Amino acid sequence: MLAEVGREFVNRALSPIAARLPGLHPNVLTACGLFASVLAGIAFYLTDRHPGFFLVAGLLGVVYGLLDALDGVVARMHGKATAFGDFFDHSFDRLSALCALGGLAAARHTDDRLILLLMLGTLWHAYLGTQLQASFGSRVYQGIGIAESIVVALAYCVTAFTVELLGLPFHVTEPLTGATLSVSDIFALLSIPLVLVASVQRFVIAHALGRERDGARSGRTAYAARPRLEPGGVASSEVNP
Repeated sequence: MLAEVGREFVNRALSPIAARLPGLHPNVLTACGLFASVLAGIAFYLTDRHPGFFLVAGLLGVVYGLLDALDGVVARMHGKATAFGDFFDHSFDRLSALCALGGLAAARHTDDRLILLLMLGTLWHAYLGTQLQASFGSRVYQGIGIAESIVVALAYCVTAFTVELLGLPFHVTEPLTGATLSVSDIFALLSIPLVLVASVQRFVIAHALGRERDGARSGRTAYAARPRLEPGGVASSEVNP
């Protein structure tokens, strides 16, 4: 959604920076984005020691998002877009998400089971995006994606830091089951349905693309099967018997 709406805006905003980096390979920016995600995971782990690390993790998430967008702008602007670069970018995107969530899972204020579900859902959603591109030969930016996940992560970091700063309870008791949930657990519970919705969106997109392709193929077949007139007015079929 955000990637689809704001793609042109981000490209325009990052183009002046990309223009100053003609000698920098985009894969270096992709690797730097992974490094930012590793640091974000470490910051999440350290939130047990000081709440200020929530803001550090959120800032590093934004840095990752900017680098993830900048590598593509640099590649296109300077003619460095390659098939391997696309593979490299996709692979490191998945690894970046796992590094950040892994650090969050290691923190004491999170339920490991919820973070595991979130990690599995993130991988599943990413796989669907990759399979869309493999099946239909085009990148699809519709639906919930990386941009939305960064916004949710930033909202979580700011909320968690604010709760700690104001001395508000970081853990609450869920009234229906009596389970104790932290602010981190609540955000994980809210994020898991978003991942499910995003996955359903990609199935809907795939279904629409499939019908479009099948319709185009049926149209070509029907056209090929139409009889044509040979010289002398004799009709013949374009399809071999």
